[in-house]
Amino acid sequence: MSNGSDHGSADPVADLELLRRFEPQLRLTRGEHFQPMGIDPYLGLTDLLEGAKARNPK
Repeated sequence: MSNGSDHGSADPVADLELLRRFEPQLRLTRGEHFQPMGIDPYLGLTDLLEGAKARNPK
């Protein structure tokens, strides 16, 4: 029976350290709902803003 660790790693401790280093962080405000989506649709709905004017639009 497989326990999901059959990927051939010689060092499970190093694997866990790597996982912890790059695991996603999720922080929600009260009332906010988690809505997972792919990165391509997300980036298609965003804008890249740069500089003070972008942070403080008038």
